Amino acid sequence: ADGDLTTFLRGYFDTEFGPKKSADSYRRIADAIGDPPAEILFVSDVPGELDAAREAGVRTALCVRAPSPSPPAAGSHPAIGTFDEILS
Repeated sequence: ADGDLTTFLRGYFDTEFGPKKSADSYRRIADAIGDPPAEILFVSDVPGELDAAREAGVRTALCVRAPSPSPPAAGSHPAIGTFDEILS
């Protein structure tokens, strides 16, 4: 309903590259994409996944989904509520 965002994505990755809370998984994803980790943004609502991605050198953003009665604490990850916040 709000538009097709697939043109902004370089790939879809699940656990085929390894566990989501392992930094090595994000290094393998960066290799598969062909970009340096620092040029990749990983968005998740799971802080442990974000921690692993950041350990691999990937930029991170915590997705806070509305309405959320108790959103996870962002910690050191920037929090976003919409994709507009990434593009601005």
